[in-house]
Amino acid sequence: MTGFRKTVSRSRIGSRLIQGAKRLGVPLLWVGVIAFCGGTGYSAFCWLAAPSGNTGCDRLWLFSPDADKLFCAEQAARSKKADQLLAGLRLVDGWPSDHPLHREVAKLQREWTQALLAIAAQKASNNDLKGAIQFAKQVSANNPLYKEAQKNISDWENNLKQVKAIESDLRVALWSRDWTKAEALLQQLPAQKNDYLQRQVNRWEEQIATEQIAYQQFEQVRQLVTPDPANPQGKIEEDATKIGEAIRMAMQICPNQYSRIDIQNSIERWSWLLAEIARTRLKQGDVEAAIAAIQWIPDHISLPHDLNQLLWFARARTLATNPPPKIPTQADLWSVLTTLAAIRQIPANSPFHTQVQSYLPQLEARLQDMTQLTLAQAVGSVQQLPTLMLATQMAQTITPDRPHRIYGQSLIAEWRQGMERAEDRPYLYGAQQLAASGKIPDLQAAIAQASQISLGRALRPDAQAAIFTWQQKIQTIEDRPVLEQARSLAKQGKLPAAIASAQQIAAGRALYPEAQAAIQTWTVTLQTAEDQPILKQANALADQGDLGAALDLAYQIAPGRALYDQAQTAIARWSAKLEATHRSRRFARFQDDDRRYLDNFRDYPPPYFRYGR
Repeated sequence: MTGFRKTVSRSRIGSRLIQGAKRLGVPLLWVGVIAFCGGTGYSAFCWLAAPSGNTGCDRLWLFSPDADKLFCAEQAARSKKADQLLAGLRLVDGWPSDHPLHREVAKLQREWTQALLAIAAQKASNNDLKGAIQFAKQVSANNPLYKEAQKNISDWENNLKQVKAIESDLRVALWSRDWTKAEALLQQLPAQKNDYLQRQVNRWEEQIATEQIAYQQFEQVRQLVTPDPANPQGKIEEDATKIGEAIRMAMQICPNQYSRIDIQNSIERWSWLLAEIARTRLKQGDVEAAIAAIQWIPDHISLPHDLNQLLWFARARTLATNPPPKIPTQADLWSVLTTLAAIRQIPANSPFHTQVQSYLPQLEARLQDMTQLTLAQAVGSVQQLPTLMLATQMAQTITPDRPHRIYGQSLIAEWRQGMERAEDRPYLYGAQQLAASGKIPDLQAAIAQASQISLGRALRPDAQAAIFTWQQKIQTIEDRPVLEQARSLAKQGKLPAAIASAQQIAAGRALYPEAQAAIQTWTVTLQTAEDQPILKQANALADQGDLGAALDLAYQIAPGRALYDQAQTAIARWSAKLEATHRSRRFARFQDDDRRYLDNFRDYPPPYFRYGR
């Protein structure tokens, strides 16, 4: 009984241990997974298991074979993207040297590392040395290119130190406009500079030159402004013009880092001088002079309340008296909107209240038209038939007496063309669908359907171009067998029949140029075959010395024939030779005549023998 109890108790303990092991095994498994997830290989696995275009790579899981993981890593790393290269390197980083895939892994590890270092070098060439160093530090110590990566890191860190050593002093020199000191600081860098250091030197030299130019321009502007603005009243308008010109020129100077504050402070100071001039003229009742002064002040300068009313009054008067732009922009709409909002705030006790009230109806009408047209343009931009019709109706509400009537009519004309396109596009699209088969009946049906788009419609030019193309296709289909038959006859040596067949393709047909080119080729071949014996026989006669007969034969080759030019060349040569022969014979005959004359002359005694002395 005791033994039985011991056996039962042992079996219960064993079963409990097994159950406990089973219960403990799942957490231990997940602990192992979590430990794996904490390593660098997990990020690589997650990247590999992410959905991709590679077949099977989206089905990778934790315990997939290493060959599959390596294949997917190789496929993804071909894009040469940094994240994929890093993931591939992390994946194979922990694989031992006795791994079955060691040789392939070593090859890929070198390729991926070289690509990663190339990305780092590109960052360095873009002056991002910190980013380049961060990429190069991803190369682990067991990587075959680790020493190369460390060398690059050392060089880049050294470059950063060299630039950082003089950068703060350079900024101080530029702030104090000590150009000599700034240039001397650049000379402290090594004489033999690498690409990065040379780019930094070029950048700072350009900055120094730009700062010098900006400072010189600003000094010239400051010379325009009278040092003491308290001038006599007779010169107040002249001062306002000078100050305004100084503000305009100062705002055109490049806003450099070290000159910006001085320029902005001067612009603000000069603006307040103009404001004082405007207030003085306003107190004197000279509104025009006050407006002339205040209009030089930039928009970003805040003005006192009374001068602000003067400024908005001047802008309202300009908008109301000048004709509206032919094509209003968003800036024009904003200008009218802000001006209206400002002048409505001018109180009744203001000296500008009465005049401003007279501008309100015109500006409100302009704002209403511009708002209406802007809304109509937004609706018409959808380019659908209902929206285009709605946009046209909205623009038609602008009557002929309104300021933007002309612009509204131009928009209406544009939208009507859009409506015509929307209405006719189904006809043209249907015709294109019919013509897609390339068969003559379908092409003819397509031409008939596209012809329904009448003259003057927006898509009429497109329809005409399509109709011309389809007509050319029909003519090509109809005439192609004729031309092929002619070519077949030409291959058989039946050139006259081939020419006659190709001549059936009339002028103006799609294949007419091609047929004429073939006819020309065959005609040349045929004429050459006919005239070559004649020219050959003529050459033979010429070689025998019978130039006259050779010329008679060569003259049988008529103008326009294939060998006409060749025959004319031979004729010219033989004619010259024949003429030389005739000239030689004539000369010989003349010599014979002279000799006979001299012989006859010898038969007579000299005169002094006959007559004596």
